[in-house]
Amino acid sequence: MKRKKNIYWFLQIDKTENIRFCQKYKCSESICLKKNKTIIDKLVDYDIERLCWIGNEVLDYPDFIEILKYAKKKKFTCELLFNDKIDCETKNFDDIVKYIDNVTISIDDYNKDVNTILRKNNNYFEDIMELLLYFITKHKEPNILTMASSVNINDCKYLKDIIAKFQIGTWKLMQFMPIFLDKDTDTKELALSRINFKHYLNSSELFDTRIKCYCEITQYDISRYYNIILPNGDIAATNGEESILIGNMLYDDIKTIQNKFKYRKKYIIPKKEDEKVRVFIAHNNKKIVKNIISSIKELKYVEIIGTADNGEETIEKILITKPEFVFINYDFEDIDGFTIMQEISKKLNIESPVYNFFAKNISDDELMRLLKKCKLNLWVNEDYTCEQYKELLKEYKQFRDGR
Repeated sequence: MKRKKNIYWFLQIDKTENIRFCQKYKCSESICLKKNKTIIDKLVDYDIERLCWIGNEVLDYPDFIEILKYAKKKKFTCELLFNDKIDCETKNFDDIVKYIDNVTISIDDYNKDVNTILRKNNNYFEDIMELLLYFITKHKEPNILTMASSVNINDCKYLKDIIAKFQIGTWKLMQFMPIFLDKDTDTKELALSRINFKHYLNSSELFDTRIKCYCEITQYDISRYYNIILPNGDIAATNGEESILIGNMLYDDIKTIQNKFKYRKKYIIPKKEDEKVRVFIAHNNKKIVKNIISSIKELKYVEIIGTADNGEETIEKILITKPEFVFINYDFEDIDGFTIMQEISKKLNIESPVYNFFAKNISDDELMRLLKKCKLNLWVNEDYTCEQYKELLKEYKQFRDGR
């Protein structure tokens, strides 16, 4: 079954001026109820599953309840996303809630210091939990959205224990992307790669039988299934970081917009399918190096670009050759794996490679340090067979290419 697109919809210019994504597109005015209904009419033919509004932004929009009623009439699923404190006594709030199918509440951390880094107010967690309780009393079973970043990854297992105590719908776990962050947030320090996000999701400490449903949202999902409508009717495609306007819902016909969305990959989704996986092998055991080379050298989509047999040489050669995929001994005598990765990360001016470690013992704390600092694919056993190495590269390429 073909997966349908989702829409995030902003209605008010003055409420979006500090949002990083909206800074790129300057709107001169918000549009009236009649024009918003025209947009809804067009969206019927745009293969849309769900319309989502940012709750804090739309609640004081004069005609929002009429927009909701019209969207429901056209059979759309309607959702509100809350990422800040609101006053539940706001006029018409109870009426608005009646027309909402789903509510999602953004909770990234319970820790005040972390929330400060994410540019949330000091009492954000307490305030947002009040909102959670409000919707539970309304029998709405709110969803929780958690954006996994380098600063909150350690706290997620404890956040899980808090969330599990409440009757919620789905815990949505999103790979870090600056899509709705404040324009002044330092995103570089928060970044978490897609491959590390997958490791994070696979953590046994993260899941709890008391939580009914989990949903993962990666940069891949955002780029393929999410559009954003701005207050003047402009519509943009995004991958969570980069974005491109694909039309205006009032003035462009829907086929033109669909075609521009189809070819957005040229701008926001780098084409990787035809690129070979550049592999580097770092190990002081010549037998292991020879085994890896003989196993993967005939794969047409693989290019072996170098080898090293100690930590210092590994750092030097990776900085020169800039591989995508690295097999590495974590226990070199001269430099340990974590230090190697840290040095490469400091000096490499492009995206860091994906690491596959040969290691005897790594503690959970060490794992979390690694997840924050580098892209981990998996730990490799020294007795891997030729077929296992081939399968490892095959799975990685499929993952990289988004298949």
